[in-house]
Amino acid sequence: MRGHGSHSWGAVPPRMVRDPFKIPPIDDGDACHHLWCSTLALLIYDARSYWQGIKGAGVEFEQAFDDVMRCGPMLRHLCDHTGHNPQWLSRGFIKWCEQNG
Repeated sequence: MRGHGSHSWGAVPPRMVRDPFKIPPIDDGDACHHLWCSTLALLIYDARSYWQGIKGAGVEFEQAFDDVMRCGPMLRHLCDHTGHNPQWLSRGFIKWCEQNG
């Protein structure tokens, strides 16, 4: 038996063996930006769900609604990471609520 960490590669050199679990490289900047944008979308979705009275919309949904309506700290924080204008999003959300009231 070989020692810990040793591999029996047989006739195939180690550099030729494919790692089936190797994940292709991802541009960290794009991945982070997509994550922040998705989080912003969820905040707005939760705020909208509260406004529409979706069943199961709890305290977190009300907090999201208040934050988006008031251009609160969470909306501003997320927009800092996504590059969106938080005042523009808040005004747009208020208009949407007025149209869908």
